[in-house]
Amino acid sequence: MRTANCPMCDYSGYVDGGEGKWGTACPDGCRLDDERSVPLRPLMHIPNDPDLFAELNVELYERCKTGKILFSHSQGTHDDRFWAVALGNYTAEMEPLISKPLAK
Repeated sequence: MRTANCPMCDYSGYVDGGEGKWGTACPDGCRLDDERSVPLRPLMHIPNDPDLFAELNVELYERCKTGKILFSHSQGTHDDRFWAVALGNYTAEMEPLISKPLAK
């Protein structure tokens, strides 16, 4: 989730940016037509939303005797957006494996 790529070259790597800030430029020195540095594109962008961050951090997990992982969250908290982010990330990772559009 903290990796990014350059839209102009083949660079793909770890993003080391400040909190709430996205200004990381391509380390290969790519430049736009007006000579500004090309900003890297995050492979996943999470908006600066304190409620979303809280929900992402509330999820608990434990390994069952069967070896499977059981996910849960504390009473009074929600995990809907956690699962939306997780499923969206999983889908994005699987996308290159899909060879044709899904039927409508």
